[in-house]
Amino acid sequence: MKKRISGILFILIWCALICRVSLSCAADPADYDYPFENPVFATIAGSPPDENLSGMILKETVYGIEVFKGKRLPPTMRNLRKYRFSTAWQSGEAPLIFIIPGTGSNYKAGNARFLQKIFYDEGFHVIVLNSPFSRRFAAMGSASAIPGISEEDARDLYYLMQQAYEAVYKDGIRATDFYLTGYSLGGLNAAFVSRLDGREKFFNFRKVLMINPPVDLFASTKVLDDYVTRNLRQRADIFFDNIFRKVSRYFEYKGDVYIDGEFLYDVNRIAPLTQDEMEGLIGVAFRLSLASVVFSADMLTNGGYVKKKGKIMTTGASTTPYFKEVLHWTFMDYLDKVLLPYWQKRHPGDNRETLISRISLKPMAGYLRSSAKIGVVHNADDIILTGEDLAFIRETFGDRARIYPRGGHLGNMLYGPNVEYMVNFFKE
Repeated sequence: MKKRISGILFILIWCALICRVSLSCAADPADYDYPFENPVFATIAGSPPDENLSGMILKETVYGIEVFKGKRLPPTMRNLRKYRFSTAWQSGEAPLIFIIPGTGSNYKAGNARFLQKIFYDEGFHVIVLNSPFSRRFAAMGSASAIPGISEEDARDLYYLMQQAYEAVYKDGIRATDFYLTGYSLGGLNAAFVSRLDGREKFFNFRKVLMINPPVDLFASTKVLDDYVTRNLRQRADIFFDNIFRKVSRYFEYKGDVYIDGEFLYDVNRIAPLTQDEMEGLIGVAFRLSLASVVFSADMLTNGGYVKKKGKIMTTGASTTPYFKEVLHWTFMDYLDKVLLPYWQKRHPGDNRETLISRISLKPMAGYLRSSAKIGVVHNADDIILTGEDLAFIRETFGDRARIYPRGGHLGNMLYGPNVEYMVNFFKE
């Protein structure tokens, strides 16, 4: 971690970034020339830094809507009273596409903003939401304040999307048709929202694209948790302390941290990382997002998960000790201590395995198989997938699945051929 990044690695990363934003046409996936063979490195190096976003020119408005009027928030979270989202709008009527970011991300995340720019340039209105698995969503997007159950998150998202469209409609933004996409966890969310829309028919989405979604959400989170426990071992406390100090200002500004974001790229370009360190960093980034949700759920529900029940955190009170404590939580901890007790109050006969099944894609295979409007793009070497998961995607989606040979987790999402495919998917 103390070695300065080499000039060769620095040039390699920047060359890759230049290639990735190029819209050059791809040939066949067999000729795919994404440059990074290591999927863990691709996951980190694959996101562009903020500098690549500075030249974006688009008509954009950030909206703030109070979804649950009169909802009481703890003093330390009152700045989240309004649910904020970004809208890029065309001058006249146009198709509208919703973007659901991945774990912990909000509308300001680099990947979300890049997708917004790409689809705006192609003539779409674009609304970028916040990930349902984030403190902002827990505060003013989730009816339960306990995100993480896919069906409930979909209902909350669907209601938010209606509220968002009504807000922009009042400002004269008119949609001719509706489309939906999401990346990583947002891709899984998109599938559940699409199924709900098939029943409710408010939007009647014409096409839905899932980008690098987890198939088995619990198994995917376990991979990321294992990156921490396997690679840090006894050094975990020291690693967490160092990371916490380094990212505290960044976290305060962004509000969320996600494993494909500028956070990982920026940390890695400070010093070249070993394989263990790269895995550990990816795992810790996930833990930061998880910790933010755990602490927010505790504050919002008075659940006593971290702080004592009834203890009120006043404005200005330090939350750092509590936040550092929940950095040691795994997703299994969140499932057992928060999600499962909440779920079993409503479904007493369900156990952990039942809940794990309900938050994954496999139980909805029939819907995904029969819905011609839904497509998926993924990578054969994605770090959150198993061979069984890939087989499920191929068998379920058939020719509606585009599987690239490499790219890690979202590392190649903004690579030229990938961008071209995504744009064509919605425009054809």
